Amino acid sequence: MPTPTILNAAHHRWQSWDGRADSLWSQALQPIENDVEMNFTRSGVAHVLYDDARLRSAYEAIFGALPPLDDAARFPRAAKPDTASPDDPRRLAWQTMSATDQDAVNRVAANAGKAIAAYERRLVSDSSPFDRFVTALRAGDANASSLISPSAQRGLRLFIGRGKCRICHSGPNFTDGEFHNTGVPPLAGGMPRDAGRYDGASKVVADPFNAAGRYSDEPQAEAAQLLRFLSNPPENWGLFKTPSLRNVAATPPYMHQGQFATLADVVRFYSTRENAVPMGHHRQETILTPLNLSAEVQSDLVAFLETLTDLGIEEDLLRSPSTRAAPEPAPAMRPTSP
Repeated sequence: MPTPTILNAAHHRWQSWDGRADSLWSQALQPIENDVEMNFTRSGVAHVLYDDARLRSAYEAIFGALPPLDDAARFPRAAKPDTASPDDPRRLAWQTMSATDQDAVNRVAANAGKAIAAYERRLVSDSSPFDRFVTALRAGDANASSLISPSAQRGLRLFIGRGKCRICHSGPNFTDGEFHNTGVPPLAGGMPRDAGRYDGASKVVADPFNAAGRYSDEPQAEAAQLLRFLSNPPENWGLFKTPSLRNVAATPPYMHQGQFATLADVVRFYSTRENAVPMGHHRQETILTPLNLSAEVQSDLVAFLETLTDLGIEEDLLRSPSTRAAPEPAPAMRPTSP
């Protein structure tokens, strides 16, 4: 499954394809313990911070003292609550811990996630050729039309006009942030088996690290209030989040299972709707109808999408922490996340 980009991820209401996280910091924690990703543990994260003098000093300068992790009887080096097997030693180790010590480890993990999120918030992509084109147009620059090709300009007209692409891919991040079933056939063929948002909505509500949980910095903020009233009807089955189109030309393959290898393949599918898979009684995206675009018009749309590429991330953010310059204080920055 292709990994959603972290560029501009701070602007998303939901994280991951199914929205199983509602903040950057809670999303950052999930791959750490996922069995098919890092397969690590939250207590292991706490010990990494405790054992490294530099990391420990940095953590305690921001969040306060770490718990006494040198007490192995209280704080096992590998412990987490959720494992595939109930007999997993890591689950059993977690169960030996007191509720107070479990809470202490959870808080360290949450703070580590918030530190990661603070970094990710600085990964901003907003200076693509299209952005410069729009800026020039707004300024009345007579040379604006030279900033993207005639083909890309024709593709833009299709995108906001007859193609109706902007209905879902709207706003500065080119996404409505919502969940849809576009009928893309599963990579392995047959009918869809991934429940998508239906599972994701259940997971985000149950997550102790969600916006309304005890580890949130703003448990009464809007994101938390919305979570408390989050509904999960059967129609959510098989829906996936609308991805941002920023840098889309640089992130193949496409769709939530990587079903399409190129942007041309994606555009062709939406133009013809060939092999689209209906979802039976589940909600359909009625706006998606075949446009039967000519090859030239499809090429124009691809040319427009290519103008959304901006990978010019601040070089200092790509260096290791030991060589990175200290950041300037952020002006009036809100807490890292709900």
